[in-house]
Order: sequence, then C-alpha cells, then structure tokens
Amino acid sequence: MRPPILIVKKLPAAGMAVFPFILLKSERFKSDTEIINHEKIHLRQQLELLILPFYILYLINYLFN
Repeated sequence: MRPPILIVKKLPAAGMAVFPFILLKSERFKSDTEIINHEKIHLRQQLELLILPFYILYLINYLFN
C-alpha cells in the first residue's frame, strides 16, 4: 500500500492519516519510517471501519479524552 503523501506545513502534528492520504508537516518526515508506518496503520484502521465510522469514533474519542 503506497498512499499519496502530502506536505502540510501548518499541520499540528508530525503526521496525520486522512484517507487516502498521509499528511506530513515537513519534507524531512518522508524518510521517517516510524511515522510513515504509524500513519499507514491508521489508514488500515480507517478501511477496516469503512472510513466514516472511523471518523465518528475518532471525534467521540477526541471530545471525551
């Protein structure tokens, strides 16, 4: 699985997965295999939950934690 990687300089974190993209704060994170693998796991989680339910659960978790 090779998701498209986008650079978003104003991203509040080093990386973020928004199906089907991996968003990175800086070009230097493209070579960070730990961050890339971490975000690929989130993409797989989104697919397993059929994308929309993932974001609903993510929002609920964000609001209550």
